Amino acid sequence: MENANRVDNVQELLKTCTNLEAELQELTEMTKRRLRDFRDPSEHDDLQAAVAMLKTTTPVMIASSKAFIRYPELESLQMNRQYAYDEMRKALDCFKTVIQGETVQGPSEELTISHQGRISELVMNLEKFQVILIKK
Repeated sequence: MENANRVDNVQELLKTCTNLEAELQELTEMTKRRLRDFRDPSEHDDLQAAVAMLKTTTPVMIASSKAFIRYPELESLQMNRQYAYDEMRKALDCFKTVIQGETVQGPSEELTISHQGRISELVMNLEKFQVILIKK
């Protein structure tokens, strides 16, 4: 991931992206096995949230890196690439913290679901909200 933020030509980026995608696939498979080991449902939710964030931001990182390589003079493209990189970094930090059984704190905390409550509670509250909207 570090390399994707530093490459300066398309060939290097494609090579780096291929490696990144393979590593993310391996991480996803390891995560599926690890999820069975968790006893605390909030850790399960946090790990899934981190993986989802990685899957979401990886294409953004790749696209923004390609665009920045082609148009390095555009500051907004550099900002997009940096934002995607930072989000991926937060997701990896969250992932690492949850795997180690620690409480997620700092910037990665915004990715976690456990500090907001359980997913089932979120779904229940969304359903209540939907019922209220339908009644109006």
